[in-house]
Amino acid sequence: MPWQVPVVLRIIMGHIVGQYLLKRISGLPSRTRRFVLQFFFAAIFGMVLAFATGTPLADARLFPIVVLGAINSFGAYCQWRALAISQSRTALFTWGDDVIAIALAYTLLNEVQFLTLSLVAGTLVCLGATVAFPFVLSMVKTQGARRAHLALVGWVACYSVTYGVTAFAMRAFSLQGVTLPAFVASWYSGAFLGALVVKAFAGAEEAGAPLTWRGITGTAVVALSIWLSLVLAYWQRQLAPIAVVQPIQQVSEMILPAFVGLYIFKEKREMSRGQWIVFAVALAGGLTIALSF
Repeated sequence: MPWQVPVVLRIIMGHIVGQYLLKRISGLPSRTRRFVLQFFFAAIFGMVLAFATGTPLADARLFPIVVLGAINSFGAYCQWRALAISQSRTALFTWGDDVIAIALAYTLLNEVQFLTLSLVAGTLVCLGATVAFPFVLSMVKTQGARRAHLALVGWVACYSVTYGVTAFAMRAFSLQGVTLPAFVASWYSGAFLGALVVKAFAGAEEAGAPLTWRGITGTAVVALSIWLSLVLAYWQRQLAPIAVVQPIQQVSEMILPAFVGLYIFKEKREMSRGQWIVFAVALAGGLTIALSF
């Protein structure tokens, strides 16, 4: 199977369909109830795939995957909080995880031969845009909006670290021979346990009221989308190195969810001319990073 197939499918599922569904659910009441239920369903889907394929799960190599899945659930919660503020701006600043994943691949998986000077230039442009955006925002928005922006950057920074490690871990475990069903079942089992911890620490206000049947079924649909997204993400890293697939993912991760937020969720109404300029600069930085491999 050509590696381009899971890459394209991952872009469609993860960066268009999945991002649309996550944006819809991230700002709803009973957030952490939905959050836990999402990973519960995803874990069930993973177990069904493992049992259907006869994949043994009694393997010591799978324990670190369970732990990483649990840790990654905190990153997923941070992503929910960022998306609830703005999907377009979340996409704009979602480049750190790609840089982390590629840097780990350079140092630990011997992919350093792909390193170029344009990577450094693109990273500096993105960092500059990240720093400049709050100042542009302060000229046209209220103090509440400035606080919201700083909160968004903080949430994105938190999940960028965990997601960057996640992308690297997928490639590393695939090179160790961990099968796709085993990885996905272990990952979402750990994520479900981690989500329970997140819910406990987030408190009763975040948990909200019990979900209706419609809320449960809607969360199951979101769970299916993230499960399929992880299946495709692991599959593509079984077929190609991080330095090949990650830059492609980076471009699509910045552009496609941004336009979903701007045009489907009407976030473009919140953008001033100065913010559009910074948005374009940051996008150019991300493209520079992606095209440097």
